[in-house]
Amino acid sequence: MGCSSAIVANICQGTQLTFLTDTLSNDDTDTDTVRTALLAKCVPAPATTVVANDSATTVNATSGEPVTGNVFVVLGGPYRQTLVQYLENHGVTSVYYAFDASHGGFNGRSADGGADPVLVKVLYTALDGAHSSFVIETVRDPASGTLLLALYGLDAAGTDAATFYFVNHVLPNIGTFTSGYYVYDWVDGDGNKTPGDADTFTLVTSG
Repeated sequence: MGCSSAIVANICQGTQLTFLTDTLSNDDTDTDTVRTALLAKCVPAPATTVVANDSATTVNATSGEPVTGNVFVVLGGPYRQTLVQYLENHGVTSVYYAFDASHGGFNGRSADGGADPVLVKVLYTALDGAHSSFVIETVRDPASGTLLLALYGLDAAGTDAATFYFVNHVLPNIGTFTSGYYVYDWVDGDGNKTPGDADTFTLVTSG
């Protein structure tokens, strides 16, 4: 898959997908959900491996840098997923998690060396299990050629929302997702604080 563009539509072109777990039960449950969905959608079905994100055979446990050329699928953000942290901190991703004392959010990358644009900024107190934002992003590490598919939200509920949306809306229409990243806002629509089709998913930006 080394010559394929790093866009979401190309994820099924990977013949070997490595799923990185991070010991957070929410992330690891979502990882299993996405793995099952990709195996069902991709034809032919890729070979899959599930490993801890600090496994020295796949990711440098200290730096987080990938050490193989596999396609990695990661559920969870830079707080626990060292590969996401590495790529965001080294400016490889188009979107990165941004935070201050009272807000979490996503920033883009400045095209002209100025301040990075704020894509999403949410008060922590507004992340109540019924509202969050999430990113679905593919990016290729320039050093190793490794392709990453990352899905994560501003909190656990946001990562659940990313998982639901990817499995139920992105994968069935995968060929139309020709950008490298998508940022969505999620609002619970039926009061159960569980992502579902009664909820609102609004595209904030893509690119």
